[in-house]
Amino acid sequence: MNIECSEHFTDKELFDLKNNKIEKSKFYEKRQKEDSDFVASVNQGSYDDVFFSIVNSCDIYLNDDRFVYFIDACRIPPLDRGVVWDNISVDYRKIIYHGLKSLKYDIISNNFTQSYNNVIDGLILLASRIQEELKIKKVKGWEKKAKYFERMKDSKVETLEEAFQRILFLNQILWQTNHPLMGFGLLDSALDEIYQNDMKASYETSVDMICDFYYILHRYYWYKSHALMGDTGQLVIVGRTKADGSYFCNDLTYAFIDALEKVHLPDPKVLLRVSSRTPDDLLLLATRCIASGIGAPVLANDDKIIPILVADGIKEQDAYDYTVSACWEPLIGNKCPVSNNLTVLNYAT
Repeated sequence: MNIECSEHFTDKELFDLKNNKIEKSKFYEKRQKEDSDFVASVNQGSYDDVFFSIVNSCDIYLNDDRFVYFIDACRIPPLDRGVVWDNISVDYRKIIYHGLKSLKYDIISNNFTQSYNNVIDGLILLASRIQEELKIKKVKGWEKKAKYFERMKDSKVETLEEAFQRILFLNQILWQTNHPLMGFGLLDSALDEIYQNDMKASYETSVDMICDFYYILHRYYWYKSHALMGDTGQLVIVGRTKADGSYFCNDLTYAFIDALEKVHLPDPKVLLRVSSRTPDDLLLLATRCIASGIGAPVLANDDKIIPILVADGIKEQDAYDYTVSACWEPLIGNKCPVSNNLTVLNYAT
């Protein structure tokens, strides 16, 4: 159910529809019945078959927005197919700094490497489908967008805008394949090299670009919401203490917070890692944004968290690279898939 087929429902109705709290619409049921290939793959095929069916048949919705981003909620695999990875921060550097083809295993040695390569092939297929659809629909900026999806197959990104498009592409397929509550990791760090080399990316243009990034991510919050409306786990982490004790921040650290205040949306959120060495002007920007009423950025104190992680047995470099899960608990990014907020303690009883 993309935007084209959800425009007659309120966000609350769509949230209830997704969670089976109201009867599914005739359209929703009709789509599922008409797509015999998808239904067959879900009922009888392997997970690889399900994934291929999704990328081969999901609706591609294009408009005049800066970025291409869509989720077809009628092509979501059931929870009992494959393994659901959720509630973690994704390291997007691989897809930013590599073309998809280069991420494939050269040697197929087991079922995992085969399935992994199948997923990459599926992503390439979806990128090609989007590219062809852009050529047909000719939406605003279609030539540049089509170029981004062509380059995605073989090349690292060249510009900040291309990097955001690539991040959104992988993010949408995570939601499309039922991997919810996914954060964005240390995004100002991940994008630093691209930003520094992008001659057209000024601070002002970066803030505008991040605003569009936030608007796009917020668009499907009715589908992405977990326990409550707005509970999506979409968290951008900025700022950090480095292993030498210095504090890392760049223009993007400020831009992510500046843009958050401008869009004034409850989702996605930003978490700012702070320490005794965080610049005063960055702390002032953060507190101004919090005081605006949106309750973010969330603050995480590196001076307290990192020593505790090390004392708990985490390698020092991994502790300095920590990210957080959807509810802001520390998590070792890119290395730890542990769900660390599975239990609630009610101190009121």
